[in-house]
Amino acid sequence: MEEQYVEFEGQRYETFWEHLEGQIFATHFSYFPEKPAINVEATFFTDSVPTGFVRYAQYGLLAEIYEYEDGLLMRAHQATREHDPRSKKHGFTTSRFDFEYAGEQISKIRHVWESGTVEVVFP
Repeated sequence: MEEQYVEFEGQRYETFWEHLEGQIFATHFSYFPEKPAINVEATFFTDSVPTGFVRYAQYGLLAEIYEYEDGLLMRAHQATREHDPRSKKHGFTTSRFDFEYAGEQISKIRHVWESGTVEVVFP
């Protein structure tokens, strides 16, 4: 269990973790006295390497799949969706992050949107 205290006396966020073979599950709760769940998430591993991630939250969904080459993360494919049908992001949006390396250090990360727009997010 992880606790993160806030400025309100006696209130804190709480996150509960469950470790299973090839998986880690987490549930994150609000600091409000009623303790509503903020999100639940799962990370998936193959041979101790993360291969995917899913988060279902109050306001949306995020899913990622990771691709590796020679032990280095090369791409992270992502799908997102907001639950509110009034939101412009209500439908699924897909994108990916492409990683470049100088040796074993990340030298550049590009965010490539389904529209074809490319944004350099690192450096």
